[in-house]
Amino acid sequence: MYQLESISPKQRTSRINLALAQLYQRTGGNDRSAVTAYKEVLRSVFVSLYNYVQSVLTCVFVNFISSLCTLSSVIFLFARM
Repeated sequence: MYQLESISPKQRTSRINLALAQLYQRTGGNDRSAVTAYKEVLRSVFVSLYNYVQSVLTCVFVNFISSLCTLSSVIFLFARM
């Protein structure tokens, strides 16, 4: 536990924070530290999930717009016939 605590909070990954939270919870007496570590895990997971959803939605939107442009081109070509 001491090695994990020696890592500065800004350099901790979500796995390190999760390990610290579980250690704090198991050893008892450090409930506030466990809650703080769990909060950091949730924060990092939320940010990762948000970024993933945003990239997926952006990709879907770009593909949708591309399909609309292709469809409008086809309609334009048929309208000229």
